Amino acid sequence: MREGFAFGVLRDIDPLHPLIRKKQHVEENSWPLFQILFKEKRIGYLDNLLVMRMLVNDEIKTEECILFFLHLILSAKAGHLCCIVNEKEVLPSVYDLWQNEEGIPLTKDLGEQLKERIKQGASCIKELLSADSLITISDSAFYLQKFWFYETLCIKHFQNILKRAPAIELNIEEVQRKISEMQNKGALLREQAEAILAVCGSSITLITGGPGTGKTYTAGHLIRTFWENLNIDEKKCCQIALAAPTGKAASNLQKSLTKVFDSLEGLPKIEAKTLHALLGISSRNGIEEKRRLAADLVVIDESSMIDVFLMSTLFQSLKEGARLVLLGDPHQLPSVEAGSVFADLVQLSHKISIPSISLSVCMRAELKSLVNFGALINSGKGQKALEQCFDNEQAEIQLIPLEKHPKQFIKRSIAIFHSYLHVQRETPFRILSPLRKGPFGSETINQLIWEKLIDSLPNTGTVTIPIMVTVNDYKQELFNGETGILIRSLPLRSSSYEDYAIFPSRQGDRQERKISAALLPKYELAFCLSVHKSQGSEFDNVILLLPEGSQNFGREMLYTAITRARKSIEIHGTQETFLETVSRKNLRLSQIKERVMNGLFEKQ
Repeated sequence: MREGFAFGVLRDIDPLHPLIRKKQHVEENSWPLFQILFKEKRIGYLDNLLVMRMLVNDEIKTEECILFFLHLILSAKAGHLCCIVNEKEVLPSVYDLWQNEEGIPLTKDLGEQLKERIKQGASCIKELLSADSLITISDSAFYLQKFWFYETLCIKHFQNILKRAPAIELNIEEVQRKISEMQNKGALLREQAEAILAVCGSSITLITGGPGTGKTYTAGHLIRTFWENLNIDEKKCCQIALAAPTGKAASNLQKSLTKVFDSLEGLPKIEAKTLHALLGISSRNGIEEKRRLAADLVVIDESSMIDVFLMSTLFQSLKEGARLVLLGDPHQLPSVEAGSVFADLVQLSHKISIPSISLSVCMRAELKSLVNFGALINSGKGQKALEQCFDNEQAEIQLIPLEKHPKQFIKRSIAIFHSYLHVQRETPFRILSPLRKGPFGSETINQLIWEKLIDSLPNTGTVTIPIMVTVNDYKQELFNGETGILIRSLPLRSSSYEDYAIFPSRQGDRQERKISAALLPKYELAFCLSVHKSQGSEFDNVILLLPEGSQNFGREMLYTAITRARKSIEIHGTQETFLETVSRKNLRLSQIKERVMNGLFEKQ
């Protein structure tokens, strides 16, 4: 078995350390499957170190238990709240989780061996669990304890919200009359009117839809309807809160609703915040202050990006009788952290009484071909989607073979990148990749593009560099995920007082924000963005890199990338990778739907 740096240092310092002895014990007792998986780089060094630590503490002693525990860890890393293991199945699949560093899946023989060992390990684990164990079991679902806690908290407070009626009662007949007027004037579609009416009568409402279906437009008319139907006394004390999971999404929400706010007489200033800022969360470790939201109406955008920790905290923070509106597209990539609670709630809404309105009509004609393309992806119709890539009448959708080396791709596409150099505004073009690391990962592509462009820079003038902010800076009103352009003087120096950055206005107008480069928070190059980081953004033209291994992200990644484009998308990859990506649907496992439906929480 290979030895990592940490093990080497520890062995040299203390050859009798329990971790070293246990490592030798594993090798001497020859756990054959464990060693094969480690040698094939399917078990990382940190996971291996964790195994040794568990052996030292005598928590788990057999190869089967260790393999089961590693499967649970890999499930959590992939965003699942739990894994399902019983006599019939192991979910998530070992073939999805146990790929090596190059993305090579298990052979069938090795995969079936591993599956059987994991089943045996799950059986043994049940007998070893203690009250303070790291693992919780519910039927055949196994959880790391913290995810069981957050899922339980989420269910508990969600059920409390369902039981409560809105504290501020609206005159539904008057609301219906005003909504009918807006429909007759063509200001609202039927489904948008249904969404507004649902919010007026419910404590929690889900509004779903793809790009161009008017989710935030509907939210604007919702706020208008809500505010105009309050009496004078209610307006004096009523509060409305807006938020989104990222700074970029919050900024977009603010821009979309500014005109509505300006037109409502007496409405206090409303500023869209990140969810972390709204809830008083300073880090992933917890809440800075036990903040109870005072808002009577809370509207959250991009809800598909909310993980189980944030969603449970949001539910817990609502005051009694508040209305909560969750906007989002359940077909997009889920949150970076664990859970896909919004998608779970949408599925649950088909079974219990949760108002969930789907906006299906695309209001922007230029998006319709891309929307139809995305719909084929969502429904798993890969062959039909592929045909659209080669339809001469739809030049805005193309599939192009990807070069074997990223430098070849950049050489062929360098003319496009040159358009960045002298454009004094946000360039409506972006490269996306499902990967951050690796030859075609966003970090590599950004570095290679910059190295190529820097060779052609003149000695005078300025150069325009697309950037993305990576931390929140409330003083400068710049937030994680916001993109802008950095204007640097030539020739390039380490710094210059003349360098500055331009970001779009947060007020929905054409005004641009100009900020000195010296005052910028941490940022990174943004010629190429990861698909995850592109969420909440739109670009006229998108190039999506689809290298081998992209299929592991499934159709949700492909759909998310497609819906970032307003005019065209070029997909660089093979037909095989494209079809395999469309065929794979990555559902994150949880027991939220089952526990709510079966009333398991109430029985405990």
